[in-house]
Amino acid sequence: MKIVSKQETLSAPAEKVYALAADCRNLEKFLAGRCSRWSATEDAVQCTIQGVAELQIAVTERSACDKVAYMITNDKNIPVGVEVHIQPEGQGSVVEVELDAAVPPFLSVMIQKPLQQALDMIMSKIKTETEKQ
Repeated sequence: MKIVSKQETLSAPAEKVYALAADCRNLEKFLAGRCSRWSATEDAVQCTIQGVAELQIAVTERSACDKVAYMITNDKNIPVGVEVHIQPEGQGSVVEVELDAAVPPFLSVMIQKPLQQALDMIMSKIKTETEKQ
């Protein structure tokens, strides 16, 4: 199942968006209030989303100012890949977040809408964080 956030044009330069996305310690800004037992390094995060799953998030690819890819493993044994795509545009950038999960078809119907909302929320928080002065 593939889900893509709405594409956003940001006033922040691609370098600033990349710096935010490339450091896993910054993920707490996007997951705050949803996770407990938070532990993070620049390359990986371990946390628990209460009532949902225990997660391990690791950066699998960094392409300077262009893309950051993560692999999310969980206690449900459903592999999830997430990519943040960044394109410079003038003084700003265009960004979108893509999720690809190996979800059984019967589950995809139930979780597609919440995952779409989560990606759109993450995109909104990327915009807010990178456009702070």
